[in-house]
Amino acid sequence: MKSLLSIITGLAVFCGLALSSSAQVNTAVEMDEQLLDKFASTQQVEANAAAIEIFKRGEKMMPLLLRQKGNTSLFYGNFNLDPPAMFIWLPTGDKIRDKKLSKDGLLTTMEVASLFMINAIFYKDMDFAQTSYLVDLSLPSEQQKAANKSYLVKKAWNAVEIWSQKLEKEGIKKLRESRTPPFNDSDIRFY
Repeated sequence: MKSLLSIITGLAVFCGLALSSSAQVNTAVEMDEQLLDKFASTQQVEANAAAIEIFKRGEKMMPLLLRQKGNTSLFYGNFNLDPPAMFIWLPTGDKIRDKKLSKDGLLTTMEVASLFMINAIFYKDMDFAQTSYLVDLSLPSEQQKAANKSYLVKKAWNAVEIWSQKLEKEGIKKLRESRTPPFNDSDIRFY
């Protein structure tokens, strides 16, 4: 009878631990998603702080960042680039002006901000680029213009989707060792 009681107690303790660790995993995922909500904040300080925290959390944030494809909401941060990103336009709050700036590729959307963070995590450096504007290096230099035009964003996501499959199979460490960055299969880069 005593051994049956100890088995039941042991199972209860084991199940309690299993439930506890499962709850911790769910909480961690929720915390990561909440961080992504802060990344989408319309307050520059909060958006920048979230970008830094996403960078610190690293590879585990990749799935959430990859889900941002197609998110054309505006990003209100500048990634705290050093020197300060003086050449990154930020949303003005004026819908008509912001629409024009977006059309001209001068604003950063959440999907482009996510691409930027994916690259920053890969390079282990938030300053891997001067701005969050994309450029197509396949064009002659006089035609290369740093801007987040829709065709550039599409090319960038196509490259990142191919890369993310390699990431799942090999992990980020091997991709870094083999020098296979997120835009590896394209001529798109951040300026």
